[in-house]
Amino acid sequence: WKGNCAKCCGMVTAMEGIFCCNFSTSINGWPECQKVWHEKCYECLGEGIFPMKMLVDEAGNVWHTQAKREERLRTGVKGAHMVMPFQCELCWMRLLEGRDIEPEDTTYNQCLRRANLDAMAGKAKGTIDSHRGRIKANLLRCKELGKTPTFEPRGPFPNYDCVGMGTAVDIIYKSITAKGKICDYVQVHTLRMERSTATKVYESSPKGMTEGYSFAKGTGRIRPTSCNLQSEWFSDFLRGLEYRMGSESRSNRAITMKAMKEVLTRIKRDAESAETSEEGNQLYKVGAYLALITTCSLRGNEGFYTDLLGLRKYILKGKDGVIPDDLNQNFSEDEAASLPHVVVCLRGKFKSENNEDYHIMCVANKTRSGIELRW
Repeated sequence: WKGNCAKCCGMVTAMEGIFCCNFSTSINGWPECQKVWHEKCYECLGEGIFPMKMLVDEAGNVWHTQAKREERLRTGVKGAHMVMPFQCELCWMRLLEGRDIEPEDTTYNQCLRRANLDAMAGKAKGTIDSHRGRIKANLLRCKELGKTPTFEPRGPFPNYDCVGMGTAVDIIYKSITAKGKICDYVQVHTLRMERSTATKVYESSPKGMTEGYSFAKGTGRIRPTSCNLQSEWFSDFLRGLEYRMGSESRSNRAITMKAMKEVLTRIKRDAESAETSEEGNQLYKVGAYLALITTCSLRGNEGFYTDLLGLRKYILKGKDGVIPDDLNQNFSEDEAASLPHVVVCLRGKFKSENNEDYHIMCVANKTRSGIELRW
């Protein structure tokens, strides 16, 4: 293949640029696209629109590899069309929408280009270069030998979206329009949910229902599928997307025991000095709730699963318990019943459970860290 670059019009020879796999073939009656680029000419459209993580050190200084990283994400890699299913934006528009690119398709066209570049970034540049070099050497040897190369033809591609480009465009567009919570843009783990949703839609479709067969061994299951979101191209796209945007999470952190003890001490002090009994009772309820979820290792909302009837039924058990001086770590059930404790009764659906079940937990009246459960 030889052609003129779609941007600079310079000559691009075989294996030295990026060729659309429909370069010299027609799909669905459309004329050949004849699209080819030098690797530096195939660049991101709409610079600055798409979020890109900035690498900085602890002091906020730009990391020394940032410029090289941006260049890698901004432009293509020559020979990428030989190791990934690459189609130009024009061919994708014809495939997805059945028409050529119109003037009002600026953002759509930019998202298609960005998805292609992210898919290229999902493979290491060294890997693409190595494959390109071996393919080029093999073609030269076949030419010397007079042998037809055994590589599969590069086109034409199927006349439907077999790699998931449609969903990739949805993800790219959401990344530039949705508002993030941690920073100005949404995180990659949020964008990945679009793939999960689209996969469920496919699995529940008439076509997906016919693929209900699976191979199982133990608790593992393998289910063959023709869903385009499970393609290698889409996996490369997600890797490139994360490489470009980065991934940042700010999980909720647990309160230290020292801090919780201080909070409970202050609540108890305010309750004892409350002007009215109603105000004091409310403070005691808050303190008891915090002590409950802390000592029982419950998530915040799970404290509301407490069964008050069961709690009142067993409230006296373990109230006057005594810890013997010669208590062994391997004590019996009878010895455990005589220790100071509180019987906490819970009813609800906890994490990793399928149904609402009844649970009884025995917790020490006062933990080693000094948190008292009985209020």
